[in-house]
Amino acid sequence: MREVEGRNRNPSAAVIDSQVVKTTPVGGPERGYDGAKRLAGRKRHILVDTGGLVLAARVHGADLPDRDGGRRLLEDGEGLPRMGLLWADGAYTGEFREWLRRRLGWRLEVPYHPDRQLWRYGLEEKPRAFQVLPRRWVVERTFAWLSLSRRFSKDYERLPETAEAMIYGADLPTSGPSCTSYSTSASSRAASPGVGWSTGSCACAPTARSTSACTSSGPSATGLPMVPSGLTMSAPGVASIS
Repeated sequence: MREVEGRNRNPSAAVIDSQVVKTTPVGGPERGYDGAKRLAGRKRHILVDTGGLVLAARVHGADLPDRDGGRRLLEDGEGLPRMGLLWADGAYTGEFREWLRRRLGWRLEVPYHPDRQLWRYGLEEKPRAFQVLPRRWVVERTFAWLSLSRRFSKDYERLPETAEAMIYGADLPTSGPSCTSYSTSASSRAASPGVGWSTGSCACAPTARSTSACTSSGPSATGLPMVPSGLTMSAPGVASIS
C-alpha cells in the first residue's frame, strides 16, 4: 500500500499508543485493572505508520503500564530496518525512551501543540475546544477505524493472541487492496512470539477489486500487513479463525 502511494515500503517513523477495553466473563489470561482509566480488562497496544496503517499489535492486561507494554510491542523491532523515529505521549518517556535508544536505536519524540508555551505563560488564551495534537491524531484515528467493527466494542476473546489476530484482520480492508480472501504464511506466534510486522504480500492488483483468492507469501512490493497464522479473510472486513 505504501509503494502504491509512491512511498518506501519500509516506514522510517511511526506512532505508538494503547487503548484499554473491557473484557467479558469468558475468562482467559492477561487481564487486569487500569487505575487511571478505572477499567478492568485488557490493553491494546498498536504501532502505526504515518498513514495510520497497523505495523504491529500486542494485547496484554490493562494493569501493565504503557512503558512496559511498549517494550513487549517493540521487542522484535528489528523487523523495521528504516525505522528511526517514534512519536508517543508522555507515558512513554523516562526508562522507555532510554530502552528504545539502546535496544533499537530509535528516537522518541512527544508531540505538543505549537502554542503550548503561549498558553502556559498566559500569552494567549487556551481554547476550550478539543485540540488535535500533531502526529498523535494518526494512531487515534486508527483506533477509531478499528472501533467501526462491533467485535472491538469489548475484548470478547479468551486468548490475547486471538485478539491480536482480530486487529490485523480488521485493518486489512484499510491497509491493503480489496480482496475477497487473504491468508498468511507467516510463522506462528509460537515460533515468533513478538509482533507481526507488516511485510506480507498479495497476488491481487493493488488498485483493482478481485474475486479471486490472494495469499500472503512473505515480503512484497505491496507492503500488505501480515496476519498471525490461522487468520483468514473470507470477505473484506470479515475475519475468521481457522
